[in-house]
Amino acid sequence: MQLLESDDFDLEMALEEALRVGCLNSAADMVAQAAQIEQTAAKLYTTWKRLNQLAERVFVDSGESTPNLRAMLDALAPITSETIQVRLGEANSATAQTIRWRLMLEDSTPTWS
Repeated sequence: MQLLESDDFDLEMALEEALRVGCLNSAADMVAQAAQIEQTAAKLYTTWKRLNQLAERVFVDSGESTPNLRAMLDALAPITSETIQVRLGEANSATAQTIRWRLMLEDSTPTWS
């Protein structure tokens, strides 16, 4: 896991301390969850990039005479932009929430808008 490959601390020593103070299970679970988020973020980025390439291809290939394809591209817009928006729960539910992730790349910017 890249996040924990730091010279600032020793993971083994941190886990030994967690064992000593009685929170080893929580600390180990925290490390596992962090690894899962890191892997998910990498997969999210590669999937998002591929989705954008496909959306651009469909847009270029389809032309103005394909209103249903254009509507599909519009419907996918919340997950193809630089800020990914996903609604959790049913749309009309009082408990539904929208979550957003902003993808910001170092040393590059998106080539689309």
